[in-house]
Amino acid sequence: AAVRLASTAVEIVVPSHEIGDVNVHVLGNGRDAASDRAMYQFQTPAVLNAPVPAIGVESGGTPVFAIGANFVNSTALRCRFGEEAVPATFLSSTALLCMTPPQERGIVFFEVSNNGVDFTT
Repeated sequence: AAVRLASTAVEIVVPSHEIGDVNVHVLGNGRDAASDRAMYQFQTPAVLNAPVPAIGVESGGTPVFAIGANFVNSTALRCRFGEEAVPATFLSSTALLCMTPPQERGIVFFEVSNNGVDFTT
Protein backbone atom coordinates (compact mmCIF):
# COMPACT_ATOMS: atom_id res chain seq x y z
CA ALA A 1 0.00 0.00 0.00
CA ALA A 2 1.08 3.57 -0.64
CA VAL A 3 0.75 6.64 1.55
CA ARG A 4 0.10 9.94 -0.21
CA LEU A 5 2.62 12.55 0.96
CA ALA A 6 1.64 15.30 -1.49
CA SER A 7 -0.13 15.67 -4.82
CA THR A 8 3.11 14.61 -6.52
CA ALA A 9 4.59 12.14 -4.00
CA VAL A 10 3.72 8.82 -2.42
CA GLU A 11 5.62 6.63 0.03
CA ILE A 12 5.69 2.91 -0.69
CA VAL A 13 7.01 0.06 1.45
CA VAL A 14 8.68 -2.26 -1.01
CA PRO A 15 8.27 -6.02 -0.52
CA SER A 16 11.24 -8.33 -0.91
CA HIS A 17 11.94 -9.29 -4.50
CA GLU A 18 14.61 -11.02 -6.55
CA ILE A 19 17.53 -8.90 -7.76
CA GLY A 20 16.78 -6.85 -10.87
CA ASP A 21 14.74 -4.00 -12.36
CA VAL A 22 10.95 -3.72 -12.09
CA ASN A 23 8.42 -1.25 -13.48
CA VAL A 24 6.48 0.70 -10.85
CA HIS A 25 3.17 2.43 -11.45
CA VAL A 26 0.63 3.96 -9.07
CA LEU A 27 -3.08 3.20 -9.07
CA GLY A 28 -5.08 6.28 -8.10
CA ASN A 29 -8.25 4.51 -7.04
CA GLY A 30 -7.23 0.89 -7.22
CA ARG A 31 -8.11 0.64 -10.92
CA ASP A 32 -6.67 3.50 -12.98
CA ALA A 33 -2.91 3.46 -13.46
CA ALA A 34 -0.99 6.68 -13.91
CA SER A 35 0.38 7.01 -17.43
CA ASP A 36 3.95 7.47 -16.20
CA ARG A 37 5.93 4.54 -14.88
CA ALA A 38 9.23 4.44 -13.07
CA MET A 39 11.96 1.84 -12.81
CA TYR A 40 12.99 0.49 -9.41
CA GLN A 41 16.12 -1.61 -8.98
CA PHE A 42 16.44 -4.35 -6.38
CA GLN A 43 20.10 -4.82 -5.43
CA THR A 44 22.14 -7.17 -3.30
CA PRO A 45 22.88 -5.21 -0.10
CA ALA A 46 26.34 -3.70 0.21
CA VAL A 47 28.67 -5.47 2.63
CA LEU A 48 31.37 -3.55 4.52
CA ASN A 49 34.37 -5.51 5.80
CA ALA A 50 36.70 -2.71 6.88
CA PRO A 51 37.74 0.91 6.44
CA VAL A 52 41.43 1.38 5.55
CA PRO A 53 42.89 3.24 7.37
CA ALA A 54 40.68 3.09 10.44
CA ILE A 55 41.97 6.40 11.82
CA GLY A 56 42.03 9.98 10.56
CA VAL A 57 42.62 13.58 11.60
CA GLU A 58 39.98 15.86 13.15
CA SER A 59 40.28 18.39 10.32
CA GLY A 60 39.08 15.79 7.78
CA GLY A 61 40.43 15.11 4.31
CA THR A 62 41.84 11.66 5.07
CA PRO A 63 41.28 9.24 2.15
CA VAL A 64 39.58 6.07 3.39
CA PHE A 65 39.11 2.92 1.33
CA ALA A 66 35.92 1.00 2.12
CA ILE A 67 36.64 -2.68 1.53
CA GLY A 68 33.65 -4.97 1.13
CA ALA A 69 31.34 -6.47 -1.48
CA ASN A 70 28.35 -5.68 -3.70
CA PHE A 71 29.21 -2.02 -4.31
CA VAL A 72 27.57 -0.51 -7.41
CA ASN A 73 28.74 2.35 -9.61
CA SER A 74 26.17 5.02 -8.69
CA THR A 75 26.09 8.77 -8.12
CA ALA A 76 24.22 7.98 -4.88
CA LEU A 77 27.18 6.11 -3.31
CA ARG A 78 27.90 7.40 0.19
CA CYS A 79 30.18 6.76 3.14
CA ARG A 80 28.95 7.80 6.55
CA PHE A 81 31.25 8.77 9.39
CA GLY A 82 29.03 8.95 12.47
CA GLU A 83 26.10 11.13 11.32
CA GLU A 84 27.99 12.79 8.43
CA ALA A 85 27.43 11.23 4.98
CA VAL A 86 29.89 12.09 2.21
CA PRO A 87 30.07 11.11 -1.48
CA ALA A 88 31.99 7.93 -2.28
CA THR A 89 34.02 7.15 -5.40
CA PHE A 90 33.40 3.74 -6.95
CA LEU A 91 36.64 1.84 -7.54
CA SER A 92 35.26 -1.69 -7.94
CA SER A 93 32.49 -3.93 -6.63
CA THR A 94 34.72 -4.51 -3.60
CA ALA A 95 36.27 -1.06 -2.99
CA LEU A 96 35.14 2.56 -2.55
CA LEU A 97 37.14 5.69 -1.79
CA CYS A 98 35.84 8.34 0.62
CA MET A 99 37.30 11.49 2.16
CA THR A 100 36.73 11.98 5.88
CA PRO A 101 34.74 15.06 6.88
CA PRO A 102 35.85 17.22 9.80
CA GLN A 103 34.93 15.43 13.05
CA GLU A 104 35.43 15.90 16.75
CA ARG A 105 37.99 13.59 18.31
CA GLY A 106 36.55 10.19 19.17
CA ILE A 107 35.25 6.96 17.72
CA VAL A 108 32.50 7.07 15.09
CA PHE A 109 30.64 4.34 13.24
CA PHE A 110 31.63 3.95 9.58
CA GLU A 111 29.01 2.78 7.09
CA VAL A 112 28.48 2.71 3.32
CA SER A 113 25.43 2.92 1.07
CA ASN A 114 24.84 2.14 -2.61
CA ASN A 115 21.76 4.39 -2.76
CA GLY A 116 22.42 7.09 -0.16
CA VAL A 117 19.55 5.81 1.99
CA ASP A 118 20.18 2.24 3.15
CA PHE A 119 23.47 2.07 5.04
CA THR A 120 25.37 -1.01 6.18
CA THR A 121 25.25 -1.79 9.88
